[in-house]
Amino acid sequence: MSYFMRTIVISVWSADKDGIVFESGSNLYHTQFKSDQLVYANREWYSSDGELDAFQSTIAALGSISDNVSPTCTLSHDPLNKPDMRFNRLFVSCGKRSFLLSEGKMGGKTVYGVSERIGEMLPTK
Repeated sequence: MSYFMRTIVISVWSADKDGIVFESGSNLYHTQFKSDQLVYANREWYSSDGELDAFQSTIAALGSISDNVSPTCTLSHDPLNKPDMRFNRLFVSCGKRSFLLSEGKMGGKTVYGVSERIGEMLPTK
C-alpha cells in the first residue's frame, strides 16, 4: 500500500485581532473576526496549477453547498468590458455563502476564477 502526501505551504501575510490574511501559492485568503468569532472567510476553488480544471472546480464549489442543505440561490450576471480587458462574471448568492465565477481576457491571457465567500466582510477601519 502506498500513500501520497501533498505539502501545502501557507504563509501569514498579516494578522491582528480583527483578522488574518494567508497566502498559499498565488492565492490570498482573508478571515475576519468580531467578538472572537469568525464572521468572514474566502477561498479560491480554482488554481491554474491545481488538479481540477475551471469547470471541475465550479462543480466542486457549487456542489459543496448542496451537501448540507438545499439553499435558495440567486444568480447575477455582471459582465465587465474595458478596452484592455473583458470579463464574464456570474455571482451566485446562497445565504451566507456566495460564489464568483469568472472568465475573461486580460493582457492577452485567458483567466478563470472560482472563489467563495462565507459571511459578510466587515468595513475596514
